[in-house]
Amino acid sequence: METLTCPNCGAAATNHRNCEYCGSLLVRFVDKNINLVNTEYLNNSKVLPGLIEELEENLRLQRENSSISVVTDINREISTGQAILGNRTTIASVLSSLQTSDGKVFFPEADDGRPHLMIAFMFDSESGGIVVKNEQKRFENLDCIDLFTRHKKVTNMIYNLGIFEYAIDFGEDVEGAARIISTVLRKVFKVNNSTELQYYTVCGDNLKEIEKKRDVERNWYEQYKWHIAIGATILFFLIRCAANS
Repeated sequence: METLTCPNCGAAATNHRNCEYCGSLLVRFVDKNINLVNTEYLNNSKVLPGLIEELEENLRLQRENSSISVVTDINREISTGQAILGNRTTIASVLSSLQTSDGKVFFPEADDGRPHLMIAFMFDSESGGIVVKNEQKRFENLDCIDLFTRHKKVTNMIYNLGIFEYAIDFGEDVEGAARIISTVLRKVFKVNNSTELQYYTVCGDNLKEIEKKRDVERNWYEQYKWHIAIGATILFFLIRCAANS
């Protein structure tokens, strides 16, 4: 097999998905002839705060029990999004396994007993309106678009309308996943470092169990978020006072 020089560790990699030496997915950019020089995928300077740590938790849960499903939801205050949770909305979910909207497995080769971080971004061109159409256009203009697997579920045969899905399996590359996800959220969904994000990582044997745990996490945050904010403010002033004394 052709060897590629891994941009992350410099090794001669024969695995064109994740370098067999360091696990980096950056070899995919080389494989697709995407120039990394002017991109933001070579370091973590543009990664959204807290995302790497949450993805590491996702992998940890997968490693503890390979038979469970693990989901990491990324939520923000209600704006543009897909699923409303109280006064928040889910803008992306990282999963350990992934199916298309019509029930097909996106990456059957990933059933290898190893942890995988996967994500799919969905755009409903039929009912999403101009906002979703603009988001899809921005997504398709990303410099990493060729790394995604595209799937379309046709819902209107006459006008060829349907749901477009773009999925990627990051393998176990937490930092590579965080960099790409951060790029999508910032450039497509207009998230930035000042956007208040909340992460939930839950696991379960089935979707019903996962949904129950999601509800617990959401309710806990909504109930105690003001206590958290006040506590953080008090801690800040205590640190300032200690520094000035």
